[in-house]
Amino acid sequence: MNTYERDMKKTIGLAVMIMAISIGMVYLPTPSILIHKVGEQNAIYIKEIMLQTTIGMILCRLHRRWNLQQVMGLRVIGQKIYLVWPAFFYIGLNAWDLLCGQIQIDYSRGIMLLLFCGANFAVGFFEESLCRGMVLGLFYQRFGASKMGVYKAVIGSSILFGSAHMIHYCLGHSSFIATITQVIYATFIGVFMGAITIRTKSLLPAVIFHGMIDLSGSLDEVSIGGGISHAYGTMSIEVAVIMIILLFPLFLYGIFLLRNTSYKVKDNNEI
Repeated sequence: MNTYERDMKKTIGLAVMIMAISIGMVYLPTPSILIHKVGEQNAIYIKEIMLQTTIGMILCRLHRRWNLQQVMGLRVIGQKIYLVWPAFFYIGLNAWDLLCGQIQIDYSRGIMLLLFCGANFAVGFFEESLCRGMVLGLFYQRFGASKMGVYKAVIGSSILFGSAHMIHYCLGHSSFIATITQVIYATFIGVFMGAITIRTKSLLPAVIFHGMIDLSGSLDEVSIGGGISHAYGTMSIEVAVIMIILLFPLFLYGIFLLRNTSYKVKDNNEI
């Protein structure tokens, strides 16, 4: 086994271990005492805000400790923010039921609305700190000294991000078709967000987009007569194909953005 193969196995192994530990912590049960105090839905949102924000902050500390923040840090977004424009199209698609008047937000539940927004952005912060900040950061640090290396880093980290959604099938939350579809389109979204992160040299665009896409896709939770659904997720093959086709342009756009990437130079302080 040559040095490159050893480095690749070491990096992938470290990334998978960090993902497994982090995701496992996120799935800790909601404390029953909290449910009794504020109700199940509010309790779930509070747990997500506290737990995912805390884990995300720990990951950000590791970014700095391992010198990953040069490209993956939470710095102020620069002029290249315009590159995220396709995100608004998909946010609009996610919120289509609201835009068409098929659902209405229940504004009488003000506290719940605030917790709902906070929980979705906490998820975005955690998942981007993990998958773009940590996993992509490790891959980019190890392999990002060439154009092909950057493509490998973004696509490889995106495949891990997409594959992590298999947990929904393993836990019995959704069918195999629904889960595989999510794995595929999450990989496409991961390539887009990875490219945006590298081009803007900031995690913030990905965090904001991730939070907005999750929020717009969950509006039925805070709609009149709505709530968090614990129903088993299913999907027909026809719908699965449509979802994959709709999200595939994000993959192509992300690959397109990487063509102008400036490549980093390895230093002697890399892990």
